[in-house]
Amino acid sequence: MTFPPEFRIALSLGVAQFLFLNGLRASITRITPELNPESIINASATSLAGSGLERYASQIAEEDTQTPKVTYLSLVMLVLVVVTWCFMEIGCKETFYALNEEENKMGKFYETIPPTLYTWILTQKIFWVATAPLSGTGHVNVSPKGGPYFGLLDNRTFWYLDMTGSGSETISHIYEPGNGRVTIMFNAFEGPPRIVRLWGKGRVLENGGKEFADFVERNHVQLVTGTRSIIVVDVHQAGSSCGFSVPFYEFKEFRETLLEYNGRKEKKYKEGNEGESFPSLLLVLIRYNIETLADSDNRVASNKLSEMRSPKFANTGLDRSLHLPKRE
Repeated sequence: MTFPPEFRIALSLGVAQFLFLNGLRASITRITPELNPESIINASATSLAGSGLERYASQIAEEDTQTPKVTYLSLVMLVLVVVTWCFMEIGCKETFYALNEEENKMGKFYETIPPTLYTWILTQKIFWVATAPLSGTGHVNVSPKGGPYFGLLDNRTFWYLDMTGSGSETISHIYEPGNGRVTIMFNAFEGPPRIVRLWGKGRVLENGGKEFADFVERNHVQLVTGTRSIIVVDVHQAGSSCGFSVPFYEFKEFRETLLEYNGRKEKKYKEGNEGESFPSLLLVLIRYNIETLADSDNRVASNKLSEMRSPKFANTGLDRSLHLPKRE
């Protein structure tokens, strides 16, 4: 059984306090015997007996034989151990945690995802995804992701569900030839401080494709309405850092807004209103980002753009000028 580092530290401090206080008690007893609690009780009984109060003297002697030999210093020691534990749990847990050998550096890097981080990663409620085009004039895109839509395949591979949103820059950057760079970051907003980053190369499994279907079946992925792809990333480096400046936040609940919005789009598609349906929204957003890459003579992006102008997308508006579906 492995105890957390803060428990081990508290136990060590408790033992040190016990040895110190008992040593102090023994020293006081040797140096000033008159302060020994047993001597004080015996002296009190003798004094009472000499004053003719034998009944009270015998009562004191009898209580002395029945009372456990617990001194005030022992009680103080017990209180200090309890206070130390509470202090670490409530006030300075993250400071003591930083003393653990796994977290005693401001930054630590790994070639693979450490198994010690698996549980922590999978319990996080939010993470950030960062990508960028190869062009020096392009901007870096950072997207927050929330919900239980992240998984680990092994110590070198992770995946997450890519949901329909207001853009699709992550997919566009991954598709760019020679690119595919993806970085994700986790933050601890409760408990001990920690930041974890995973760097790797991504690939896109588009919803509706065979790779997508095989991946979902093989890994028992629970899909939700609005899933446009699964992003699979091969990790080449992982890193952890202190996170001492990250504030505390209390998790309340996941937002349902996007799921509800995509649910309405899916309903319209089933009703035959393809112009404002979910698939139409997917393709419009993808086209917007593909057009950006096509402007830089990206051959793959240009081919995808030509495909979107084909007759099979005639009812989606993709064969005409770019437009976004109206808000409901």
